[in-house]
Amino acid sequence: MLRKKWIHILLILFCLWLITSAYYYNQHRITIKRCAINEKVTLNGVVIQLDEIVFTDKERNYGHYNIRLYQTIGKLPLAAQTAFVKVRSFYSKPYKKIEYNDDNQFGIIELRGTSITDKELDLDYLDRISMLNETGADYYEKGKGIEKNKSNHYFFYICSNHFNINDKELVITIKDENDDIIKSIPIKLDWQNETYNYFNRPPNTRPTSIR
Repeated sequence: MLRKKWIHILLILFCLWLITSAYYYNQHRITIKRCAINEKVTLNGVVIQLDEIVFTDKERNYGHYNIRLYQTIGKLPLAAQTAFVKVRSFYSKPYKKIEYNDDNQFGIIELRGTSITDKELDLDYLDRISMLNETGADYYEKGKGIEKNKSNHYFFYICSNHFNINDKELVITIKDENDDIIKSIPIKLDWQNETYNYFNRPPNTRPTSIR
């Protein structure tokens, strides 16, 4: 009788673990929409190549990281640290809904590109590149980044978390040093969906706000 009771308890615990694991596995699921671009502009010797636009309705959740906890774990043997990080990573919520998006009408849109030049580029250079919606209004900028990949190649991104999911088109504008628009590129958003999970994570090969 006692053995049967323990088997019953273990079965309940196993089911609870299975349900919990399935819940957290689903938290790692994210769909990223991609729209390839094949546009290139040369401005004062700088080649600006527009590579792609990506979209998602989730953003990275950094709230579950506990610096003190990881500092404490850092004192353990390396094998124990590795095991903890893997378990902690799985049983976490890496993504969350975008703030102030109760009606689910907005998402994060990100323009990714490559600049080729022998000059030194910084974040200010990205002010020359803008994304406009169908009415001509500039999307509210959430962030931007630039990183030197080769001796003359820079990866960059510009993103906004106020992209309306109903928008079917946008316009990318490129300005010169006098803030005059030298190129307007209309983009029809022909999305290709890619779904990722814990075992198939989004590629992280360049600076980007979307992971």
